[in-house]
Amino acid sequence: ARRLADVPGQSGWEFFLELADGDFLVTASTPLAGARAALRFAEWVAATPDPAARRRGMLRTPQFRSMEIEFDDWTGGFNRLADGFDIEEHVRDIVRLGGTSLEINMLADAVPVQVRERRCHDDKYPWWCIYSAALDMFVESTLNRGTYDHRLLERNLAKLKRYYEIALRWGLMPTVQAFEPRVIPERFFDKYPDLRGARVDCSDYSGEAEFALDPCHPMVREHYRELMRNLLTEAPGIGRASVWSQDSNAGFPWARQLYAGPNGPRMARKRPVEESVKALMSALEAGGREINPDFQATICLAWFQDHPIPGQSAPDEIGDILRVLPKSVGVSYTVVHEPPARGRPRSGRLRFERGERIRSLGREPQ
Repeated sequence: ARRLADVPGQSGWEFFLELADGDFLVTASTPLAGARAALRFAEWVAATPDPAARRRGMLRTPQFRSMEIEFDDWTGGFNRLADGFDIEEHVRDIVRLGGTSLEINMLADAVPVQVRERRCHDDKYPWWCIYSAALDMFVESTLNRGTYDHRLLERNLAKLKRYYEIALRWGLMPTVQAFEPRVIPERFFDKYPDLRGARVDCSDYSGEAEFALDPCHPMVREHYRELMRNLLTEAPGIGRASVWSQDSNAGFPWARQLYAGPNGPRMARKRPVEESVKALMSALEAGGREINPDFQATICLAWFQDHPIPGQSAPDEIGDILRVLPKSVGVSYTVVHEPPARGRPRSGRLRFERGERIRSLGREPQ
């Protein structure tokens, strides 16, 4: 009790102690912290051979407010197909290492529907839909009802709900990480041609042009709001949806980093990219909060450009997005390693310039 008296009231903690009779006490501030402490107990004993030190005990407190996972390739990506992969063992490792969330939007099938439905056999790019599955792979809206076979959606939703229950059992926050706005079958645009957004395929691999929706169209905004609401109706404890874009069959109209170059419908060109981002993220947030008032929508800014181009008038997409994005919408970014100096090995140091740029514009990067 004396050791715990100095722990801040809002801080999580774990405590290990060898008692006088040789038994051990393992306790923590929350069920999740308790599970983590129990999984780390054997490591602590092995690392503390001195009985006197074990009887003094060890108190651990977290160094970060959270350790949420974003883009977990073991659950949402290719690695989920590895021989012997066990989601239960993976979740135990997440908890043991201090993770606080689990991405749950995993496809049930090894081959994504975009590959099975490709019209050009040599088209490789639909395989990039195998990870970070879009919302329309699990639920439908009024707008796109019937676009995909209901049995496909049922399989995917059943797997999502299984992972959802695993996350809750361990005390982890269930989350969704998806590339959006993602490619839509051409048969949908045969019915709604005015909803076509950016071309989102990559000509290095694709066999034909593929398109996503235009998020600024009122029907598309309602579509995404409804998708998010319907997904949380099935799994109301989902705490965050993180959107990545401009890659993997997804993109916003007229964004600088689209593989086909800045492109989109003519009407969308009259609107800067930040308006499309604001429209999508606001729709997702509104739909999620209809079910879970604490739901957060987050946009990854790693896929937008802010560097100038000599001789051109290039928009500062990151600054413009942060200027119009509601404060309730989170922003994240990916960290990259410093490039090695010529003739020298890689230093291992990380570059945080993008995070500092986000912070300089009044937002706290995730």
